[in-house]
Amino acid sequence: MEIATREAGEGVLRMTVTIAADEMAERIRKAAIVVAFRSEIAPDPAIAPQEAVERKLGCDEAQARIAEQVMKDAVPFALTQERIDIVGSPTFVSAHQASAGKPFEFIMECVPVPRFELPSYAPVSITVPPARVAGDAVAERIAAIAEQHATWEADSEKRAVRAGDVVELSMETEKNGERVAGLCRKSNRYTVGSFAMPDAFDEAVEGMEAGQSREVVYEGPSFETDGAGNPIMEEYRSRITVKRILKKAVPAVSDSWVAATVPGCATVAELEARVRGSLEEEARSQQAKQVEFLSASELAKRFDARIPDTVYEAAMDEAKREFAAKLAEEDTTLEDFLAQGNVDEQQLTVSLMMQVREQLVHQFSLNALAEHYGLSVDDSDMEAFFESIAPGRAMQARLDFERSGRLFAAQRAALRLKANRRLAAEAIIDEFDGEGIG
Repeated sequence: MEIATREAGEGVLRMTVTIAADEMAERIRKAAIVVAFRSEIAPDPAIAPQEAVERKLGCDEAQARIAEQVMKDAVPFALTQERIDIVGSPTFVSAHQASAGKPFEFIMECVPVPRFELPSYAPVSITVPPARVAGDAVAERIAAIAEQHATWEADSEKRAVRAGDVVELSMETEKNGERVAGLCRKSNRYTVGSFAMPDAFDEAVEGMEAGQSREVVYEGPSFETDGAGNPIMEEYRSRITVKRILKKAVPAVSDSWVAATVPGCATVAELEARVRGSLEEEARSQQAKQVEFLSASELAKRFDARIPDTVYEAAMDEAKREFAAKLAEEDTTLEDFLAQGNVDEQQLTVSLMMQVREQLVHQFSLNALAEHYGLSVDDSDMEAFFESIAPGRAMQARLDFERSGRLFAAQRAALRLKANRRLAAEAIIDEFDGEGIG
């Protein structure tokens, strides 16, 4: 990938990116797969992804979307290659089609993260609650452990099934005279009224007694739809037997139960000590995170520079895109969101602007601190960053960043995390007398 970079004025960087001809076939193939997925085109081993997209969308639309995806995929790699950290998302455009065996050129514009100085880099002073375990936390955790080992037994006090009861059922089901294996059970624990089965089924179970059998006919959706797109309903016939009405039996926490259930513990006292130690470790971890957050927030109060308009605009554009994507994911319109929050669009914009400014100031302040400390990142710092964003899945997170070309962005984020943790380590901390963390 060849890149030519020049200033485009007002803090904007223009990059002309050229992808080599021998790379284009594979890039087009990968881009076509993404376009096909987003266009809900089912994969067909007999048809190349690009051809499948062209058949569905038409040649012109398919080529435009594939070229856009090629550019989108290449952008983070270009930024990593040039080691450019940006605000928001870049814009990109090409006057050419993406063709296999031919070089592909496009132009992207972005807003690099500006450099700032802080008036002071002295240690910050913060106040946090103590890292101690609340008085009833140990008992609550042990009760939760016992709950996890609860069993189900017959409830002799109940004669008839009511909505919300848990029952043990056996059932044999037919549809059009044929047995439906997925709805046949010799023994199945079922909560009445849980919407796992149609209402008619639950209505038939209600009022039954242990040992009683009943036949019920009900409708359920098939995999086919009618002309309006609604599922076609089919008739099922089930022979059900209520074997038992159940109740949950939570074991009593005793020395014998602990010895038989909890590896490494022989008594209740030993379990309490282990749980207390675990809770104390959790409390210290939570306090450390709070110290990091409060330290960064206190440092940000020292930021007194003017943020350029282009930086704000890039960050706001990104915030609006993310907000729109969130609404789409939740299947909510902007109008519905505003009505639910009892706010108007102007208030929402002001709220987004405040959030964007806070995020930018935190980022710029930690960048300045990292530069002041003269920090750099190594593999251990990268591992710490990936573990912070994906606990227990740091290796997979790193692979995701590497495969998508966002490694330089990760390095910059790791640098800010390192600066933040050093800031927290040097902070002047006062623990106020409160409930504590944990």
